[in-house]
Amino acid sequence: MSDILSKLGSFAASKDSRLACAAAVILAELSPRDPVIVKQLAEALNDGDPVRRPFIIEALGRIGTAEAAAALVPLIKSEGPASEQALRAIAHTASAALKPLLKMVGHVPPALLERIAECAGRTGENAAFSGLFGGLLNADTDTCRAIRGGLRTAMSSFDAKSKENLRKQLEQAFKDKALTQHHPSLIALMKIAGDLGDISLQSPLIERIDASYPPHVRRAALQSIAMLHYSGEQRAKLAPKLLPLMADSDLGNLAEPALEALRQAQLTSEHQAALKKLLNSQSSRIREFAMQGLAAQGSTRTLHDLLACLDSPDRSVREEALGALSRAPAAAGLLSERLLELEGGEAALETARALAAQATKIPPRQLESLSDMYVKLASPEASKKSPDADALRKADEKRRAILNVFRSANAPQLVHAVVARASKLRDQDEPQRAYQMLKDVSNLNGWDDKARLEMAFAGLSIGSRDMSRSARSNDPDLRLIEDVLSSGRMSAKDVAKLVSKDTGLSRRTVYYIGFHFTERLAHERQFGQLVLENLAESRSEEGKQAKEKLAIEGLITVRGGKAGILEERAKVLLSASDMIAAEAARAAQAEAERKKAAQKNGKAKAVSKAKSKPARPAVKPKKKAAK
Repeated sequence: MSDILSKLGSFAASKDSRLACAAAVILAELSPRDPVIVKQLAEALNDGDPVRRPFIIEALGRIGTAEAAAALVPLIKSEGPASEQALRAIAHTASAALKPLLKMVGHVPPALLERIAECAGRTGENAAFSGLFGGLLNADTDTCRAIRGGLRTAMSSFDAKSKENLRKQLEQAFKDKALTQHHPSLIALMKIAGDLGDISLQSPLIERIDASYPPHVRRAALQSIAMLHYSGEQRAKLAPKLLPLMADSDLGNLAEPALEALRQAQLTSEHQAALKKLLNSQSSRIREFAMQGLAAQGSTRTLHDLLACLDSPDRSVREEALGALSRAPAAAGLLSERLLELEGGEAALETARALAAQATKIPPRQLESLSDMYVKLASPEASKKSPDADALRKADEKRRAILNVFRSANAPQLVHAVVARASKLRDQDEPQRAYQMLKDVSNLNGWDDKARLEMAFAGLSIGSRDMSRSARSNDPDLRLIEDVLSSGRMSAKDVAKLVSKDTGLSRRTVYYIGFHFTERLAHERQFGQLVLENLAESRSEEGKQAKEKLAIEGLITVRGGKAGILEERAKVLLSASDMIAAEAARAAQAEAERKKAAQKNGKAKAVSKAKSKPARPAVKPKKKAAK
């Protein structure tokens, strides 16, 4: 076997590149840990052409001995394609490559050093971590960053043992004053601890946020604390030390890094005073954090503090406060009161946006108050002094704000209030305003058959009421009544009673409704009949017309009525197609009656002819002669 391996090793230096590549591939699969073979591959690597070099590098990496790793180190230093190939191959050598790799720390460019630190770190051995931390001693900033970057990448493949080895080495490194007194290496150690995320390393990090350290060291410590794997409760225990830093004027080095370190903390009522101080911070992120913390506590005091921020002249402060209040269910009642008190304008719209997120939490009493306010704004009572344009604009903005709240609240109070008000407006001969109010709240929660009929009545009162069939077919208000009847939720009799008893509908409108539905089918025709029958009881002109329509439709019989007159009146009300159909029906009926009369006349003539013929005398039978 050794002869065969030696022969394969010699083939790697052959002038035939294909033979050399094939030999390197076989050796990579066999991975013989023979120093002779490694020496042959190393010689072939130095003298080989670019074609065979990747195969030889891979074979050395698979063999994985210290000699093989040492053969790859010069290629790593060379940089370029061969350097990348050597780095990938040396990763297979594991601990065997540690010594040659660690010897390069501090003697290669930062970009290559980061790859070397990654290869060494993936071994997960104490020697690798201690060697890399040794490279941090008195190193420049770029070198420290490269070692930290390589270890951070290597951590993605760490198992539990490797993480424990790194944690122990970090603990020892933080105790090394030579490392911790050199700020670049100290910052690198703290960030590596943050990448690892083990909270057992918090003590050396918290120690470095003290004012005795320069700002850039304190910033790195805070950033590392933010990366530790705390729970919400554990992070809240850091609040007494971090909240004061968030009030510092140095936003970049202290205040905002402290915010990130405390971001997921579950703060309680004991932190209210510190959070309230942060409401005036120059950082919008810190203000937002403080507002959300106060809103999450949900006490009356904290919510009033946030409501006070809504009066700030700074738009960003108002938006942050609204965003925090929109996440607090307990703020629904206070926001509703604020919306009721505001005159309108942008403040009302902003309050409504915050309230919409918690609209389902609004108490029923305040929903009724908002409904009453909406109705008042939509149909203000007449006054001697007409409101100016600015007052009208504010009222309209507040009305739209309340409407948006009810869209999110999914509550029926607004629709019920508007329907009641619209009915009164129709009684006061203001159907146009009633129709507009109903149109604005249509399809909200509570929009039932009663609301649909109310809207239909208001629309019919202001419509043209064109009696032609085509116009009635396209009348949206008649369609609303058709929808109610076809749904089956209300009977034809009940809807007819509502129409007949409605004092806001004129007789002309009632006649228009009954006229249309008597031409329909089934229960819709029954509804039209009931409407016209009720109208026919009056002595008005519409009552007479109702009787005529009922007679034309064959729903009543008029004593002594002249069919000709009724037919002529029907012609006026019918369309051309109806007249043609009616004329054809009359012609067919007349033809049937003529045939019937002809048959009857034929039978009568036959009977009379039979009666006019004389009777034949009876003939007596002759007697037979006797024989």
